[in-house]
Amino acid sequence: GNPPWEKLMIMRNRWWCLRFPGLLGLGVKERDTTVKELENLHPDLLTQLEEEETEYEIVRQVISSGPYPKIGTGHIDLYKAFAWRNWQVLRSGGRLGLVLPRAALAAAGTTEWRKTIFESGSFDNVCFLVNTGGWVFDQIHQQFSVSLVVISKGSGRNVEFCGPFHSLTDFNTGRDELTVVPIEEFSQWSDTLTF
Repeated sequence: GNPPWEKLMIMRNRWWCLRFPGLLGLGVKERDTTVKELENLHPDLLTQLEEEETEYEIVRQVISSGPYPKIGTGHIDLYKAFAWRNWQVLRSGGRLGLVLPRAALAAAGTTEWRKTIFESGSFDNVCFLVNTGGWVFDQIHQQFSVSLVVISKGSGRNVEFCGPFHSLTDFNTGRDELTVVPIEEFSQWSDTLTF
């Protein structure tokens, strides 16, 4: 699966910059002043922004009240809820593969998810990719890191990972050269089970 990676928040200045691209070239103080002026000049857009903020808040509240332990640590991203849900519906002995942002394996908001997997399963294969030159996804930033994650539910003994790879050639050459670490050792590397 490749869940949505959308953050459930609106950055007001970025929202205005998408509608008035010239704002990006302004200094912070001048941009803030100009945004205030735009809010007064375009009450229809301000209303649209406030409606979108309300919609995001409703979705954040729904996800925060769901069966996703500590998902509210940091910003709520949709990928976090999808990662939890995929794990929850996976049968014992089952395996799943997900394309996730690198943060899923390092951020505070997914610590409980990682701990749950280590307690009841394993990360069978984790491959880190850096989107250099857009070789992974042409729609996302070229410095963005992606994780290809294979997880199984049931007993696991090792954590296997490879990368980061910066090109398809590097990936094809090194993807089978896995670092294999016993779960007991890996769990001692950090309190948050960060890769």
